[in-house]
Amino acid sequence: MRLFVAVWPSVEVMAEVGALPRPAVDGVRWTTPDQWHATLLFLGEVPDDPDLLIELEEALLRAAADHGPLEATVGPVTQLIGPQVLCIPVSGLERVATSVRRELVDVVDPPVGDVLADGRLRPFCGHLTLARARRGRRIPRRLVGLPMSAPWSVDRLSLVASRREAGGSRYDRLLQAPLGGRLRR
Repeated sequence: MRLFVAVWPSVEVMAEVGALPRPAVDGVRWTTPDQWHATLLFLGEVPDDPDLLIELEEALLRAAADHGPLEATVGPVTQLIGPQVLCIPVSGLERVATSVRRELVDVVDPPVGDVLADGRLRPFCGHLTLARARRGRRIPRRLVGLPMSAPWSVDRLSLVASRREAGGSRYDRLLQAPLGGRLRR
């Protein structure tokens, strides 16, 4: 199964993101509200192993215990990650992402999906993905730089399983660890 650790925006922020223009563009697939999240650590493909899940649960609790609720902000404008991904940045998650990475990076073997070929972790880049262009296509420049900014209170981390379907990825939140609190299933 493919796993990652993420936070989800508030209902209010999702409404703001949903108000951004989403024109029909050949070769571009827009993400849906149930897909809008900020990934703190991508673990990648991991074995479906109950013992591993227990280890990840304990590591997630340790990472969450280091922090109380915090404020994240989406914006200020849409931007590209490469030519094929349109996103909106998310700030305010850097410290919790560092804790998640410190606690979970060594739990999965082989190393996590965010580990580069030279063994270093990919730098954290908080964002919500808005659209993806098909291979050989690009996101139109007119979609870059659209203003939008909204804060929300982050109060939990989620361990998420991802599965690919025809309409895009679908996510199941396996565990939720409240920041500064106890694990919820």
